[in-house]
Amino acid sequence: MSSENFELSDGALRQRRNLMSVTLLVVFTHFAGVEFGEQVKFMGTSFKITNPNFIIQFILIIQAYFLWRFYQYFYHDKVTPALKFQYRNQLSSTQDKEILSQIFKKLPKGVQLISSSHTYSDIQKLDSSAGIYEVEVNSPNSDNSGDNKHLIEISRKSIEKKKFPVVFGFAFRGKIITDFYLPLIFVILSVPLNFV
Repeated sequence: MSSENFELSDGALRQRRNLMSVTLLVVFTHFAGVEFGEQVKFMGTSFKITNPNFIIQFILIIQAYFLWRFYQYFYHDKVTPALKFQYRNQLSSTQDKEILSQIFKKLPKGVQLISSSHTYSDIQKLDSSAGIYEVEVNSPNSDNSGDNKHLIEISRKSIEKKKFPVVFGFAFRGKIITDFYLPLIFVILSVPLNFV
C-alpha cells in the first residue's frame, strides 16, 4: 500500500475539518485580541452574558471534543500502522539498493552477476561491531561449474545514513504531514495560547 493511495475515511475528514475550524478560531481570538462583551444581539433579540470568560473556555471544550473524535477516526482508520509499514518498506528498498551498489563496487573486476541475495534485513543480523558488515557474496563461474565466494565489507554508516533522506522524503511527500499530523500539531500549539 503506498502513501499516495492511503486516504482518511469521510468521518475522519469531517472531524479533521471541525477540529481545524475550532483550532483556527482559538488562534484567531488570541492573536486578534477578541474580547467577548456582555451584550449579544441575535436575530433582533438582546442577550446579556454575565460571564464572557466562559465563551473561550467553551470553545476549548469543543476543541477537545473534536480532537477526541478525530483521534478515534484516526485510530479506527489504522493510519499509524499503515504509515509505519509504508515507511519500513521504503527504507528497506532504499537500503537494499545501497547494499547492492556497495557489493558491485567491491566485487573483483569482471564479475557482473551475483547468485546470492542480500537485503538490509539479512545484513542487520551480521555483527558490525567495527562499523563494517562482512558479507559473503556468491558469483557464478564463467563456465557455470559452480560459484565463487567473495567476502565484501560494507560500511554500516553508508547504509544507516540513507535513513535521513527517506524520513525527510516520506514525511513531506504527499499528504502525510498535512492530512494526518498537522491538525494535531496545531491543537498542541493553540491550547497554551489561552493560558498565557
